[in-house]
Amino acid sequence: GQDFIRQSADRGKPFCLSISFKAPHGPVKPDPEFDGMYDGVVFPREKNFGHEAAEHLPTQAKSGRQYLKLGRAWLKKSDLLAKYYQQIYGIDVAIGMIRDELHRQNLADNTVIIYTTDNGYFCGAHAMGGKVLPYEEGSRAPLIIFDPRYKSSGKHWRSAALTANIDMAPTILNLAGLSIPKNMDGKSLLPLLNKPGIQVRDSLLLTQIWGPHQTHALAVVTPQWKYIYWMYGNSDISPAEELYNMQS
Repeated sequence: GQDFIRQSADRGKPFCLSISFKAPHGPVKPDPEFDGMYDGVVFPREKNFGHEAAEHLPTQAKSGRQYLKLGRAWLKKSDLLAKYYQQIYGIDVAIGMIRDELHRQNLADNTVIIYTTDNGYFCGAHAMGGKVLPYEEGSRAPLIIFDPRYKSSGKHWRSAALTANIDMAPTILNLAGLSIPKNMDGKSLLPLLNKPGIQVRDSLLLTQIWGPHQTHALAVVTPQWKYIYWMYGNSDISPAEELYNMQS
């Protein structure tokens, strides 16, 4: 990434750099350089950690590897969360290297940084590991947009607006001064950089069609509600519905 930034600075043309990290992800083998980062730190378990927090979930949600396989490791191994955060710390160091190079090349004041990921992670919530299921832990992800040219720069503003990975392409096109094709479902998030309290949409669709058919689900999220439909059914189980009040 540093090499690319240096080469782009020499050319004097706009650039788009995309870097994807595998971490935090299994196999959980973080960089040993950071082994001492969380020595002696006790990470408290969330209130919805473990099997009791999965009792109300439908059979379909507990039919995949998230519950049957990956969750077991999180329930048995007490050091997994420390290793998880150690992997994230490694990403922090790498992002710092990239930002340092932007400053060295005098590009920091005119470079937009978008930091996000494709999914969240359960980390033992509902006795699950892994991701993809439409509950909060699996469907939420971090998103940071840093544009030094906006008045929000450096103010650490937060927005509760509904956003999704489909918004990344329209946002980048908007930043580049290009029109957004009508067939794109996403929305540009640039208005949130000036007014973080607004919404860019009324609802979001979550589609889970990865893994065994039993765990396939469709969900609709609004600022107040999340409705989940587990469509799988057979002679033993019926399709299931869940409705959650996101405010309470």
